Amino acid sequence: MITPEELDYIRTAAIGDMLGDSRAFDEMGPSAVIFKLCVEIKKLHKEHNENRALIRSIIGRLESIAQRGKATRKTV
Repeated sequence: MITPEELDYIRTAAIGDMLGDSRAFDEMGPSAVIFKLCVEIKKLHKEHNENRALIRSIIGRLESIAQRGKATRKTV
């Protein structure tokens, strides 16, 4: 379990890293690398979900266009 002090240090290091100062992370060693990887995985997961929703929306629109096309051909 991470202590509140360790969590504060990790947060401070993460903020420093986002601002371009990775020295605190560099001093932390392997645990910092794992933390960075977790952050990247969360970002990728979020992007995946956003892309998935977009693709579903596009497919839904294409299907409705196709259905309208079929209906138009039947009435002609």
